[in-house]
Amino acid sequence: LKPFQAVRDEHGRYVNIILVHMMFTEPEHELLYQRYKDEILFLGIMSFESFPLPSPNPRTFQHHRNKYLSMFPGWLNMYRSSDISFPSHVSVLNMSQSDFTLPDIDLEEEQKEGKHIKRFDFAYAMSDLNVTSGECDSWGAFAKNWSFVRDHALDILCGDLGMTGVLMVTRDEKTNKACDIPPSCEGK
Repeated sequence: LKPFQAVRDEHGRYVNIILVHMMFTEPEHELLYQRYKDEILFLGIMSFESFPLPSPNPRTFQHHRNKYLSMFPGWLNMYRSSDISFPSHVSVLNMSQSDFTLPDIDLEEEQKEGKHIKRFDFAYAMSDLNVTSGECDSWGAFAKNWSFVRDHALDILCGDLGMTGVLMVTRDEKTNKACDIPPSCEGK
């Protein structure tokens, strides 16, 4: 994952703003920020785990609680109320990542053209998978609450409701071992 997200205007043109949506996980991320921070407007945006605060996920990168709060001149805030105290020189705008627009498409027209054929009733995706003895134990499994999905949600979706789903990144790419799923979902 890269922490930088370029911003485009309503015509699709890049503007001189970069959103930082997660902590720097590689030394070059901070080097890039330091190199361009006087040329490009960097703004923080809350969208990854509990960023800018440290993550509760024990399998993710950790950082000091205050590292990012004053790094950028402004933040896009997604919380109605928050325990985050930004320094007085930092501007905060209540704007979530979901407030940004998606490409304008005519869904009904595209469905008529056969571009959107429904094959599944639900989808579940995680990343950074490590499967040991049938257990999914990784950053992605923790972040996407795999234990709840496996132990409760899948039985309801596949068993009680008879739905068909797709589970993405539930097989370890190194060992090809799959995460355990309930019998009600086998073959669906």
